[in-house]
Amino acid sequence: AHLARMPLDVRVGKMVLYGALLGCIDPMLTIAAALSTRRSPFLTPFEQRQAADAARKPFTGEHSDHLAYLRAYEGWRGARRAGGGGAGRRFCDE
Repeated sequence: AHLARMPLDVRVGKMVLYGALLGCIDPMLTIAAALSTRRSPFLTPFEQRQAADAARKPFTGEHSDHLAYLRAYEGWRGARRAGGGGAGRRFCDE
């Protein structure tokens, strides 16, 4: 009943519930937010595909897009904490 009330795709809602039950709600919410957007944070113009693949590689250690989203967010958040909004933007541009 609780899952049906959540304004999420059922699979994403199930992930959030399991995250709460297993005590890992923060990373699960980050992944759920990334999956709920219509656009991947790793999209890039075709002519820049090689550069984008090289920039994304450090985030895809286990070949999981879900964990790549989480690592990218954590990297951005760390950059922003260390150097403010400008550092967060530079992290995204790299």
